[in-house]
Amino acid sequence: MSSTTIRFFFKSSRQVYNGTLPLRANTGTIALTKAFVIDVASARVNGATVSDIGTFLHQGFFYDAAKQTLYVPLTKANRSIVLVYRAITPARTATATADQNLSFRITSSTYSKFEIEGVGLSGGRLYFNTNRANSSGAHDGVHVFKSLHRLIVHTVEFVPIG
Repeated sequence: MSSTTIRFFFKSSRQVYNGTLPLRANTGTIALTKAFVIDVASARVNGATVSDIGTFLHQGFFYDAAKQTLYVPLTKANRSIVLVYRAITPARTATATADQNLSFRITSSTYSKFEIEGVGLSGGRLYFNTNRANSSGAHDGVHVFKSLHRLIVHTVEFVPIG
């Protein structure tokens, strides 16, 4: 952000754009320019490629500007994957490849519907919001993993407590 402009990333499927908007605009047009494409097909999750990753739906994404890291959740049939891309800056134009050691999967057998809609980081914790349901109804929520380091090593099975 500058004294006159807000700068941000905008993503449509695999294409990421740089966006700008006048700081005090209450109407108008968002200016977008192509920045880079994220490589999803060759992403490794828990050490292996995901054969049907191209059929996962793209969800919201989170950009950590201080660490120049982009977190991209994808979901399909109660499986959610979070791909992590490093060295992401507004100046980037080359295709971004997911970090082979940091992308991970979160699943749930407790719910007939389980989707991670978005993620965020704060204080070393990974927060994620879910769209989930089972025979007793909708159980959407916001959740947190206290240690991102422990999460990355294995697939996580999300089961509610209480």
